[in-house]
Amino acid sequence: MTHSRDMHDPKTIRDVLAHLAAQADSDRELMIAAHDFVRDSIRFGFTARFDDVTPQMTLERRLGHCNPQADLLRAMLAEAGFEARLKFVGLDKRLLRGATAEPVYRLLPAHVSHALLEVRGEGGWIELDSYIFPPDMLRRRRARLAQAGLPCGFGTFEGASPVWDGDSPAYSQAAPAYVLPDSCAVYRSLAEFVREGGGDNRLLGVPFWRWMWPLRMWPASRLVEGVLNASRA
Repeated sequence: MTHSRDMHDPKTIRDVLAHLAAQADSDRELMIAAHDFVRDSIRFGFTARFDDVTPQMTLERRLGHCNPQADLLRAMLAEAGFEARLKFVGLDKRLLRGATAEPVYRLLPAHVSHALLEVRGEGGWIELDSYIFPPDMLRRRRARLAQAGLPCGFGTFEGASPVWDGDSPAYSQAAPAYVLPDSCAVYRSLAEFVREGGGDNRLLGVPFWRWMWPLRMWPASRLVEGVLNASRA
């Protein structure tokens, strides 16, 4: 199947789906194509709005960390008629060392709120976050892990995969071994998560995105994003 790199600058989620659906021969192929679009087209990184973004914003910026990436895929699957939702878990912050600037890493709590995408399959809900990094980036990060002799870090872990088969769980970050037990909560969207004040991604008790509110205007937002993403390559 031809993936997102061949698309002519789609403007909306519906545009993306129309292109993908024209090349998919089954529902399973369409789900995988949507997964691969987010993986290959949305660069992993942080914006000055953090979690306070819509799926359309993430599509337009082509940039987002795990939560906006998951929400975009959720919106795409929902638009295509699949039942999808977000499952937030407490992710061991050790996975994130080297994935963002060290000062930012030091301010993070021991576990950070991380969204998994859940889509209903024939046997029940399937969870995944294998869309976070494209294959070449994940290979580089895993090579850095091996060189450092670490089981996790640089945003990933040993054994992480960027491939989803449409039927089974698949992880780039939130494999069960790196998730705080009994920490999950389900939301219909990232907007609902933000509105209800979910998560532990906070500084001095205030959600990160609220700290960034005064810095959203150009050029301050670009400066903030440069600091946040200094180590994400």
